Amino acid sequence: MPGLLSVTLSAGMLAYAGLYVFALRLLRRRLPTVRSMQVASLVSLLGMGPLLLLAPGAVVEFSRGVLARVLTLVQPAIVIGAGIGAANLLAGRLSKDLYRVTFHITAGVLILYFLSLDPDVALVVAALALSLFTVAEYVRTAPDENAVTAFVRRVFGAALRTSELERYLPTFYFLGGCLAVVLLLPADQAWASVAMLTFGDSSAALVGGRLGKRRLPHNPQKTYLGTGAMVLAGVLVLLALGYLPLRALSIALAAAVVESLPLGQSDNLLIPLATGSLLSAPI
Repeated sequence: MPGLLSVTLSAGMLAYAGLYVFALRLLRRRLPTVRSMQVASLVSLLGMGPLLLLAPGAVVEFSRGVLARVLTLVQPAIVIGAGIGAANLLAGRLSKDLYRVTFHITAGVLILYFLSLDPDVALVVAALALSLFTVAEYVRTAPDENAVTAFVRRVFGAALRTSELERYLPTFYFLGGCLAVVLLLPADQAWASVAMLTFGDSSAALVGGRLGKRRLPHNPQKTYLGTGAMVLAGVLVLLALGYLPLRALSIALAAAVVESLPLGQSDNLLIPLATGSLLSAPI
C-alpha cells in the first residue's frame, strides 16, 4: 500500500484542485478570466500551507530526494500530457461511445502501468489526473467563452451524452474509484479492481451500446448483452491474474450487477470498490 509521502503528495494535489476551483468560483465574477485564474492559483498555493504541517515527516523525506521525486513524476506528467494531446486530435473523429471507451481504457491502462511499477507512483498519478479533471470539469461547465474553455469542452465534452452536459464527466468518478482502491488495497487487489473497471465496464459500454438490443428491466439504459460482456471480460481478467474460475466468476458477476444498477455515473466509482471488497474478503 502507498506510503506517507505519496499519500501526502496526493492529498496536496487534490486539496490544491479543490481550493483552486473554490477560489476561481469566487473570483471569476469580479475579474477577467485570465486574471481570476492567476489569483486563484496564488490563493490555492497559500491555502496549501496548513497541509504541510499535517505530515512533517513526509516533507522531510521529500526534501531529501527532491530531484529523484521530480524525475519520478516527469514520466506520468508527460504521458498525461500526451494523452490530452491525443484526445484533442481524436475529439470529433470518433463516435461519442467509442471516444468515451477509449478515454476510459487509456486512463485505466495508465494507472495499471504505474501500479505495476510502484503503488506510490500510481497513487500520485491517479491524484494528479483527478486534480486535473476537477479543474477541467469546472472550466467546462462555466459560462465563460474563451480559448481555454473551448479547448476543455472539445477534449472532455466530446465523450458526453446530451443528458450529461451539465454534470461531471464519468471519468471523474472513474479516476475517483481507481484512486480509492490504490490507496486502500494491496497492490495486487488494487490492480485487479482497476482492471475490472477498465476492461469490464468498457466492454459493457462498447458491446451493449453497439450490439445490445434487449434492455434490462431494472435499468433500460443497460442491455443483457452488455452485462454479459462485462462478466466475460471480468472473468478473463481475473483468470489471467491467477484467480480460481469459481471465484473469478462470482466477483465478475457481482461487479456486473453493480454496473447494471441505475446509479448514473457513480457506477464508475462503485465497481472498483465492490471488486476490491470481494477480493479482500476471506475465502
